[in-house]
Amino acid sequence: MDVGANLGDWSLPMAKAVGTSGRVIAFEPVPYLADALTKTLRVNGFLTSVVSRKALSDSTGEAAFTIAQNEDDIHNVRCSGLGVVLEDGHQTTVATMTLDDYCEKEHIDRLDFLKIDVESHEAAVIQGGAATIGKHQPAIVFEAGHWQETREHRQTIHDTLAPLGYRVVGILIEHGIIEADWDSYLAFVPPFKKPLFYNILCQPYE
Repeated sequence: MDVGANLGDWSLPMAKAVGTSGRVIAFEPVPYLADALTKTLRVNGFLTSVVSRKALSDSTGEAAFTIAQNEDDIHNVRCSGLGVVLEDGHQTTVATMTLDDYCEKEHIDRLDFLKIDVESHEAAVIQGGAATIGKHQPAIVFEAGHWQETREHRQTIHDTLAPLGYRVVGILIEHGIIEADWDSYLAFVPPFKKPLFYNILCQPYE
């Protein structure tokens, strides 16, 4: 699953990797991004992968959502999200759903990998998917270092994942990984450093 799929930087390689025997579910509530990703999956023949326009969160219903207005500015485009404050953002309402509710509704019986990049809303997504994560024990990659992220966000992620047996493996970099742990992540001390963004890999303890 690719939560906060944007234009498919993760979804497309994942769809290629699983082939016709697997499936990628990409969550992208921004309409023009969801449209573009749907077309891209189709023209590449990834017919078993789908795009959901739901915004995953810690509750199922509706919520305020900010869509970045400048589609030519890639940094601005990537700032759309729940709870995001942008001076030139377009305020709208989107349908939200918890990961647990989605998996129950769609009868998901296997989840191997979960990527989450939702502009400091990662904690809510993880909270809303705790039962699913505990059941399927997927490898998880989530973004850290967003400018709206707080210590409380990080603590919530720790308090949800650690009891399920998860540890921080490290920070993903091109062709490798930098070792890290829960303590350095929570305090956001080296190897973490503001204002950089990081993709953190978490896996269950062996």
